[in-house]
Amino acid sequence: MVSEALAAVVDVAALGLVAILCAQYVFNRYIERGSLPTASNKSNVNEKRLRLIEKLRGKPRLGPDGKPLKLTLREHELEVASDVISPSEIDVTFADIGGLQDIARQLQRHVLLPVTHPELFRQSKLLRPPKGILLHGPPGTGKTLLARAIAKEASVTFIALNPARLLSKWFGESNKLAMAYFTLAAKLSPSILFIDEIDCLFRSRGHEHEATAMIKSQFLSLWDGLLTAPASQHVIVVAATNKPADVDPAVLRRLPLSFQVDLPTAAGREDVLRLLLRDEPLAAGVDLRALAAATDGYSGSDLDQLCKTAAMRALDELLAADAADAEAAAAEATQADARLEVRHQASSSRAEGQSVADRRLPSETQTNTPCGASYGGGAVCLLSPAAGAPLSAQDGAAAPNEAVEPLMCSVRRGASEAGERVTGPRLQLRPLTLDDFLRARDVVRPTRGRFVGVHHEVGAAAPLASTFDEDLYD
Repeated sequence: MVSEALAAVVDVAALGLVAILCAQYVFNRYIERGSLPTASNKSNVNEKRLRLIEKLRGKPRLGPDGKPLKLTLREHELEVASDVISPSEIDVTFADIGGLQDIARQLQRHVLLPVTHPELFRQSKLLRPPKGILLHGPPGTGKTLLARAIAKEASVTFIALNPARLLSKWFGESNKLAMAYFTLAAKLSPSILFIDEIDCLFRSRGHEHEATAMIKSQFLSLWDGLLTAPASQHVIVVAATNKPADVDPAVLRRLPLSFQVDLPTAAGREDVLRLLLRDEPLAAGVDLRALAAATDGYSGSDLDQLCKTAAMRALDELLAADAADAEAAAAEATQADARLEVRHQASSSRAEGQSVADRRLPSETQTNTPCGASYGGGAVCLLSPAAGAPLSAQDGAAAPNEAVEPLMCSVRRGASEAGERVTGPRLQLRPLTLDDFLRARDVVRPTRGRFVGVHHEVGAAAPLASTFDEDLYD
């Protein structure tokens, strides 16, 4: 009896536990659906993404029957679709990049030629576009600009891989997202998959987290391995890094073409300066060749900031001069108001004296003409210039006091000039001088002294500049 009762209690407890688990599952699903968009809204969002991807892809791909193939994307492909950039949205070409003509020609030969003339590469199995291209060098030398220029010149889809999107808290989601990048790039091929700062995502083995190691394994298999799809042959991976020694060797093997984007030479810096200053007014004494020689160790990004700092000096001088003119105009207006007040007081005194004299005259000689008029805020007696007799009201309205009118004209003229200083043609920047660029060098430090050849222990503070200018422009 006791055993049967105990068995019955166990059965009831088991059924209760199962009921609790089922209720918890239903509750979790209800909460999950309540926190996410509804099914109809989610389908609408997916439809909008599909239309956007169709627009970005441009010309639709045709099937064997000559009809355009419909683009279908899975859930994870739709999630990474926001990282797709159309060639029409890129505003950088090889002509906009100075000092890298040799690398640009190599990229055109290896990347643009297979896209523009594919018939040439069908004649041999050895003629294939590279699987990957590595651009390495100091910061600010134009590695990202080269990748964007490749996509623009080749008119291919550009997908910028977002490392933060690959890292998911759910187990297995990172692998699915890594696969989605490659499958999406294959569906939008020919395409370029760009990975900036690849050393942060695919570091050498032994210095990475377990989750990153799983992503790397999945990524390499899809890139060039057993899981590589035939459609991925038209996907080129372009990677950029400042530290190629920290990249995993298996990743470097899949980047057969490697270009070192080093700091520009004197001729390269001159080309960069000409591109940056092609639409800017320059003074007659500005020699770009001499300026390029004076900026040894500067990268393209440093030169861009140097030109911006030089332009700020001209802007600061313009604002300072305009502020000085405004103060002078305000002081002049204050002095004019003071002189006008003195004139008003003198006119009031004369008016009072004339009124007393009129009261002393016989009644038959008095006139009913008003001898006071309001002008400029004070009671002014308008007198005849010839005999000093009071004017009539009509004459006073038409001919104000000659002593007051020049002052009022001066005040109005000062206000008009102040308005011209704010909105008129005087608000123009002066041409940039060579001194502006030389002064800007005190603010913008070269990359060679900051990054290139600088080594410090892990955890220690990075070395700082030995000097710092508190006053940037003096």
